[in-house]
Amino acid sequence: MLFRSGTNTLTAVFTPADTTNYFNVTNTVSLVVNPAALTITANSRTNECGQTLVLNGTNFTASGLAGTDSVTSVTLTNVGSSVLVSSAVGSGLANDSITYVAGVLTTVDTTPPVITVLGSNPLTNTYNNPFVDPGATALDACVGSVPVITNSPVGTYAIMPALVDASSRLANYNVTTNNGTLTVLAATPVVVWTNPASIIYGVCWGQAS
Repeated sequence: MLFRSGTNTLTAVFTPADTTNYFNVTNTVSLVVNPAALTITANSRTNECGQTLVLNGTNFTASGLAGTDSVTSVTLTNVGSSVLVSSAVGSGLANDSITYVAGVLTTVDTTPPVITVLGSNPLTNTYNNPFVDPGATALDACVGSVPVITNSPVGTYAIMPALVDASSRLANYNVTTNNGTLTVLAATPVVVWTNPASIIYGVCWGQAS
């Protein structure tokens, strides 16, 4: 038998079989039942940056429930990197001393930024004119705008031709395409160093400069 927390009155009644020589006796005692320790912990969560965090009242773990006591829902709130839990609802919880433990919210950024190439498409360049890269922009849902480097590192890159068949006549031919290769060479820096001023014999050049 489970008694509720608090002070419970227990009554003992003695009813003798021999009522001639014995009286009925009733006696009461007080039984103090301390609240049981109940710990309710919010489940830790992982959420994609930029997306709405959905918290329902069932993402928790209860430890220490006795008998038929139960927790059906709690209130979950997000504060910074924590998921706070409070206001448990259930049955028999008046018999418990509840400790609430916050969960951890981990924010991840697994969605790549959206990159937009600036300039016209297709991009054209006049023969024998220097090519000017129009650049690009990148927008990330988590951190916003991020820098974009459009120049290619030193190395080789495949150039793949794209056929344009506005009149739909390529079906009449057996077309073979050959990829080209773009080689990006290391740049040769230009070092500009003017002649230093003359110095007097015996004077260290570093001191004079």
